[in-house]
Amino acid sequence: MSTYLRVRLPMQNQESTSRGSLEAALHASEARFSSAFDFSAIGMALVSPAGHLLRVNQSLCEFLGYSAEELLAKTFHEITHPDDLELDLTNVGKMLAGDIRTYKMEKRYFSKGGQMVWALLNVSLVRTPEGAPLHFISQIEDITVRKRAEIATQEAEAKFRAVFNYNPIMSVLMTHPDRRIVEVNDACLAGFRFTRGQIVGRQTSELGVWETPEEYDRFREFLTLPDLSQGFETAFRRRDGSMFKARINSNTFALGGHTYLLHLIEDFTERQRIKAELLQAKEAAESANRAKSDFLATMSHEIRTPLNGVFGFVNLLLDTPLNAEQRESVNIIKRSGDALLHILNDILDFSKIEAGKLVLENARYDLRRVCEDVVALLNPKAAEKDLSLTLAYASGIPSQLVGDSLRVRQILLNLTGNALKFTGRGGVHIEARLVHTGEIKISVTDSGNGIATEAQEKLFERFTQADSSTTRRYGGTGLGLAICKRLAELMGSKIGVTSEIGVGSTFWFSLSAQSIPISVVEANTAPANLPPVRTTQSVHVLVADDNATNRMLAKRVLERLGCCVDTANDGTEAVTLARNTPFDLIFMDCHMPHMDGFEATRIMRQTQTGSRRIPIIALTASVTARDREECLIAGMDDFLGKPLEIEQLHAMVDKWRALLFDSSQLSNHLAGIVGFDARCASAR
Repeated sequence: MSTYLRVRLPMQNQESTSRGSLEAALHASEARFSSAFDFSAIGMALVSPAGHLLRVNQSLCEFLGYSAEELLAKTFHEITHPDDLELDLTNVGKMLAGDIRTYKMEKRYFSKGGQMVWALLNVSLVRTPEGAPLHFISQIEDITVRKRAEIATQEAEAKFRAVFNYNPIMSVLMTHPDRRIVEVNDACLAGFRFTRGQIVGRQTSELGVWETPEEYDRFREFLTLPDLSQGFETAFRRRDGSMFKARINSNTFALGGHTYLLHLIEDFTERQRIKAELLQAKEAAESANRAKSDFLATMSHEIRTPLNGVFGFVNLLLDTPLNAEQRESVNIIKRSGDALLHILNDILDFSKIEAGKLVLENARYDLRRVCEDVVALLNPKAAEKDLSLTLAYASGIPSQLVGDSLRVRQILLNLTGNALKFTGRGGVHIEARLVHTGEIKISVTDSGNGIATEAQEKLFERFTQADSSTTRRYGGTGLGLAICKRLAELMGSKIGVTSEIGVGSTFWFSLSAQSIPISVVEANTAPANLPPVRTTQSVHVLVADDNATNRMLAKRVLERLGCCVDTANDGTEAVTLARNTPFDLIFMDCHMPHMDGFEATRIMRQTQTGSRRIPIIALTASVTARDREECLIAGMDDFLGKPLEIEQLHAMVDKWRALLFDSSQLSNHLAGIVGFDARCASAR
């Protein structure tokens, strides 16, 4: 027995030692697993076969925005995006069934804030020694940034492909620099008569589309240029052998880590054909118009010759003793001849205008005298109908204008004659006045029946009258108002009508202030509403505006304020003048041809020398807050909106004149503006 004990005791010690070593190893393994699990840089989770979260690490908590306690209260179903849940559960089922040992997938989770995040999921299953499922070990790596970038790239590619495929212009996408075709759109296949399989994967040099090998070499040289914006024109051969001329616009771009060349090929053969046909049609129309003008001029001459005899002998007859019946008959002949001559003049004038052969004179004339002559000429006609004919001529209108007085007279005669013709009672009133735009507006108002709105819109079209019925009461060609409209347009003027049924009509036309020569406009002809000069301190001002009317108005008002004024037609001229002249103040229009006010101001600010900063005031019809901000960003110092209010202009000049003659105030004021400029520059 004792021997047995002696034999057995060492064995018990061995078992105890082995068990202790095993437990120590298990503890060490558990410690290593816990350390690797808890401090892993990616998310880790132990999940029960039923889907409950048994253990999570800090990385997973930070990834999903939950605390450990909050996550352990959830199942993985609750935090998985529903669109990914089915595949996830399918993989879990396969793993539990022993079909697979692990699985990997990209899936979406919902964070605590409800935001969707992406993860790369690696899952393995731990089983008991008996093979029963114990728990899943999930490694969850945050790939949100990468996936969003991939999705953005895919969306960009999809948009590009949609634009590419549906572009009506032939499009070719190829790799760069080896120039192998990646894709072509349907328009390109139709244009070249190829199928997609005959093109994709090949180089254009292999397709036989170039007119000559030298032309392809020339295109390759074009692609080496740093600037491809000018495009490349060439001739292509279709698969059926036909040729067409085209313009290629090329560009390189990066997409998905690769560099591509995109060629847009525009077939302008059809466009050239249409252009040639249009040119031919235009020339034919002009030829026909010239022929019509020549014919009408010839007919005018041929008709006027016998009419001259008719009028001459009619006048002789009127100077001889005639009884009442004979005199009435001769007067009828004379009136009929006058009507015929009026029709002839209308047709000839309209023909000249349409053919572009009507030349306007440019001479000084007295507008008041023109108006008074029209009244004197038509007074007898008014008296015949027992109508009044009056004239109101504003005193502020310049006494001398420059233009074609005969055509001004023709318009006024036509409008006034029409008014008398269509007025049965009351009278006709002519008024000439200056309007706020600086233009002269001449209106003819009658007390007739008025004109319907739908008829007003067509009055100035040729061969149109307000009364178009076959039983209309009044004669005429229907060309008078059309001629007036064309003449007004040729003079750079406007014409229009306002009318009310039962009240009467007002026809008006304007004479541009451009026709008023500055040399003959005296101070006493200024509009009556201009205020007197407020100070004698002289300021040298530059006004930059492409509209001659606006320039003249600003110049006249500023000169009455005691300013010395120069003008510029556009930004380029303003920059040149400002470079050579020490102006005290600049009024700058923003939108001008050649160079706008913004660019002109920037150039002036860049080229200023010394410490002197010339104040620049915006003078523009764009008056939103954003427009004001753009003016200040460009370097302007103040802002005036159009339509220009004269009082506002006075206030602006007074404000800056005070600053100009008080150096300390000006320095403080401009210091703030320069600081604003600096902030704008840093923002840009």
